[in-house]
Amino acid sequence: MKRARFALLTLISWILLLIVAVGPAAGGCKDLNLVEKFPRRLLGLLSPKKAAAAQGDVKIQWFGHNYFLITSSQGTQIATDPFGRIGYPIPEIYPHVITVGREHPNHNSVGLVGGHPPVLRGLAGRGEEWNRVDTHIREVHIFNIPIYQRGFAGQYKGAAFVFEADDLCIAHLGDLGSEMNEDQLAALGKVDVVLIPIGGQFTMDPITAKEVMAQIKPKIAIPMHFYDNERLLSEFLKGNWRSVRSESDTLVVNKSTLPPKTEVVSLHHR
Repeated sequence: MKRARFALLTLISWILLLIVAVGPAAGGCKDLNLVEKFPRRLLGLLSPKKAAAAQGDVKIQWFGHNYFLITSSQGTQIATDPFGRIGYPIPEIYPHVITVGREHPNHNSVGLVGGHPPVLRGLAGRGEEWNRVDTHIREVHIFNIPIYQRGFAGQYKGAAFVFEADDLCIAHLGDLGSEMNEDQLAALGKVDVVLIPIGGQFTMDPITAKEVMAQIKPKIAIPMHFYDNERLLSEFLKGNWRSVRSESDTLVVNKSTLPPKTEVVSLHHR
């Protein structure tokens, strides 16, 4: 009995050292891969803040292309890659922040977003170099990951963004044009919901997008950047997962009700 108690105390000590080592960011998207190795009951005892983390509803609304509005349970709103006048209705929104993964009018028309919120740009200058983003907007943690996009003259630099809200990890992959390498996957970490391009030409095609899905293994995937092309969407929906065609432009997600296996939800923008 004494030996068992000593072994348990030793394990707890090592876990405490790990928690101190990783610092305040413990429990974030990138750290979940590490802490899942330990018994959840011990983590609950040692880290009450993690166990009591907010798990409210997060709303993900799609306006078309790569343009989403993500709203946390506390009302924090993030707009992603706002498009210009490309045929979709311009939404009237007043978010707390805008993220831009590509410096192109189809993605960076921030002047058409209401309220003049701050803009987090994944690229610096005119898009020649990556710009590091790692910040909090109210209670939401936002960071970016360097990616490559497809283009007529080869690859271009771009950025994916990850949003940590209500204990969820939501990844917007921008105009990702290929499978992800080990460094990108390590930076991305654990993903609950992925917003994934499937259009081809400037981004991945549906087949490559499926390969990326196999790499990151999200619980929910929402296709984007396919210009309402039914052929592309149908091809992507064919996979080893349950596919849902929603009649709504909005999906409500909660950490406690995520599907056990990957599910693809195709939203219907207005």
